[in-house]
Amino acid sequence: MSARIRTISKIGKGKYYTSSWKISDYLIANFLYYITIFPIYLVIKFFFYVPIKWCITKIKNKKA
Repeated sequence: MSARIRTISKIGKGKYYTSSWKISDYLIANFLYYITIFPIYLVIKFFFYVPIKWCITKIKNKKA
């Protein structure tokens, strides 16, 4: 029997989703996430979201 990680996620009002992962599968999934999806998230956040938020804040402060 291999070691397992149990994750519990809340998906609604009083509803939970549980999953059980083998540690090796969990590490592989996290590694793939940080290699593929996380860099895309950082690019979108720091090249699009943060500058737009900064511009909106500047415009609101000028009007006030």
